[in-house]
Amino acid sequence: KMGLKDACVAHTLLRMAEVNVFKKKFDASLVALEQVLFISSSFDENQAIDISLCHYLLGITYIAKENHEKAVASLLLSLEMRKVQFGPNSVECAAVQDKL
Repeated sequence: KMGLKDACVAHTLLRMAEVNVFKKKFDASLVALEQVLFISSSFDENQAIDISLCHYLLGITYIAKENHEKAVASLLLSLEMRKVQFGPNSVECAAVQDKL
């Protein structure tokens, strides 16, 4: 067992953060998303989770917390990842661009 470094924990935290953003519980989402980034930094490619989603949710969270500099940085990271993942004209990229 890997404990906090487990991919399953990161997936669970990401889903919890997604729900917290939807419920406008931005303090909780921020904690969960920061943990996802910390945990995922130790993964190899076979354990990868959707870090573009993590940065997108971070961007929304930072907007809500009025930290616009961090919001833009997170959303731009998400956009670059989603361009590679889904293509520059995808719905996923459009969702990020809408927040910028």
